[in-house]
Amino acid sequence: MDTVDIHRGTDVEFGQSIYEPFGISPVEPLTFGGLCVFTNVCGCAGFVADAIIGTNSSPHDGTRNVIIADYIAIDGRFHEIKDLLTIDRAVRDEVEEKKAAK
Repeated sequence: MDTVDIHRGTDVEFGQSIYEPFGISPVEPLTFGGLCVFTNVCGCAGFVADAIIGTNSSPHDGTRNVIIADYIAIDGRFHEIKDLLTIDRAVRDEVEEKKAAK
């Protein structure tokens, strides 16, 4: 068995990094028809938007094999940096749960 065999057998690849400079591995299963779910802070999110979906498109427009989770948009509850600094684990978990459900 080789790495390509793992990608060939992958149904869904989750790349839920909180920061990833490029992170190409979440999109590798696309070659074999797999679904790719990664965060918008993964560096490959911009690449996917340009290469797969189309330049200047939202990563949420019209591709069936890619889901990009946006855990950064906090629904306007926090308007200033000082407000963001008050986020604790309970708030983070709430935001994460709502975004993941979406």
